[in-house]
Amino acid sequence: MPPRFSKERCNGCPKAKVAPCEAICPLNLLYRDRGEVFIYHEAFCYDCAACVKKCPQKAIYLALHPSVALVNAELFYDKGFKFKVLEEE
Repeated sequence: MPPRFSKERCNGCPKAKVAPCEAICPLNLLYRDRGEVFIYHEAFCYDCAACVKKCPQKAIYLALHPSVALVNAELFYDKGFKFKVLEEE
């Protein structure tokens, strides 16, 4: 699942010509518009989490399905990533 953006924390990095999350995305999937960050084509994101680590405001997180989170929680925790588990529907 692609990264999610906290509107409360994200300030859009207004002083940066290119936001850190935009610059680090290996597929150039992130863009800013009017101070908000968005993702082009969520299906193309392969959850590398580079944007999560690079965000200076800590406004980006991975939203993982519970089955994935349970299997990979230790892996993500060891790498210092923070993530939220989606509730099952």
